[in-house]
Amino acid sequence: MAYSTASNHLYIPESGPNPAGAVGDVAVMDADSHVISSRVTVGKGPFGIMADPARWRIYVGNRYSNSISVIEDLQTTPVLSATSWPKPPVAEPVTTPFPHRDAPR
Repeated sequence: MAYSTASNHLYIPESGPNPAGAVGDVAVMDADSHVISSRVTVGKGPFGIMADPARWRIYVGNRYSNSISVIEDLQTTPVLSATSWPKPPVAEPVTTPFPHRDAPR
């Protein structure tokens, strides 16, 4: 959950019963009344969320979409969705043998 001091809203990621298969939402809740005013559709499996009140932006990490959604505070649609992050490199096996203890030095 993230709190925006700029708008006095709480942003709550919601995944549903099948987070890997369904697109998730972020519920927008008024911090004073505790009423959900809207839901913003983001990627699959939203889990990490951060508010940047200075820029009026909310950043959401989407686990199963391998993406980040950027929501403009007080808006109901993401302004940006960065997807298709490159996969991390795969570790290569070591092909150089370790020196034998009896080898000349």
